[in-house]
Amino acid sequence: MSIDNTAVLALVKQLPVRRQHEFACWCAERTIRWLERPHHRALARSLIEAKRAWIRGEITDSEMEFISRNETGGWSLASGAIASAIALGDRVGSYASICAQEMAEIQEDASVGEETERLAQYTRLQEMIKEEEDDGDHASV
Repeated sequence: MSIDNTAVLALVKQLPVRRQHEFACWCAERTIRWLERPHHRALARSLIEAKRAWIRGEITDSEMEFISRNETGGWSLASGAIASAIALGDRVGSYASICAQEMAEIQEDASVGEETERLAQYTRLQEMIKEEEDDGDHASV
């Protein structure tokens, strides 16, 4: 089954914005293992956790912006997917594409890596959409 970027983005748009941000974090987490330095992996995990706290409403937009600007300490994030996932704004739909492209670049056989990653993303998005539908069914009972 071949999945292209259009199919992934179409599923992303079916999710509420909060869930789109959760999906961006999921994508970013998948790229952490490819960061070479342990302190970069630790920083990436803490930035993603900060984003999850923002999603839960535990930190404000201002705090999240401060964290994403200052916690990197001038270090250029090695992962575009991680940088995108911690960003705020309406670009959340493009995070899946960034993650798939990064995974493809990292894998030895780029075409297999990208296709494998897009299939994983597509599958995760279908699960998230089903969860949303199930939550909606429970809310209406």
